[in-house]
Amino acid sequence: MNPAPSALPQTNAYAMQYGTLLGLWGIVSLVVLGASLSVPLLSSLSTLLFLGSPVCAGWLTVRFRREVSTAEEGFTFGRAFLFNFVQSIYASLLIALFVFVYLQWLDGGYIWSAYERMFAIPENKLLLEQSGLLDQTGGSVAHFIEALQRIPAAQYAGMVIYMTLLTSPLFSALIALITKRRPRLTTGR
Repeated sequence: MNPAPSALPQTNAYAMQYGTLLGLWGIVSLVVLGASLSVPLLSSLSTLLFLGSPVCAGWLTVRFRREVSTAEEGFTFGRAFLFNFVQSIYASLLIALFVFVYLQWLDGGYIWSAYERMFAIPENKLLLEQSGLLDQTGGSVAHFIEALQRIPAAQYAGMVIYMTLLTSPLFSALIALITKRRPRLTTGR
């Protein structure tokens, strides 16, 4: 069952609105991740926020379902998938904008110096050496961080959108399977 043509603009409008909320969730998650580089106690919160993103998307889908569907018409897999996919695109655009603005004008070297301090810890440096990344960038943590700094902010922002395009279909399908509802048949007496 396909949604009615009039349902597409409605789905898009809700996806934009809820995608903004999901994007704000992602921005908070990134801010906590950045802070956890200097305050290790925040790493657990950062992980919870990151893993909670699909849960937040599912909750927003349930809210959308409650707003737009009735028991008689149900909530199709297609509409749930479309809503989730478009919602995640809007969220990724907001997160990518944040990443670009932050790295281009606001960071002031905080992230890079925090990474340098983190990789100065012998265990972390060993993991970096074992990955082979140090060999590719000159053999030292400082050269590795310099290589990361040379990547333009727009490419980091683009990676947010790229990763969303890769992962969103899977998460959208899973959330759609969980949130779809069959229409309730009414019997006339």
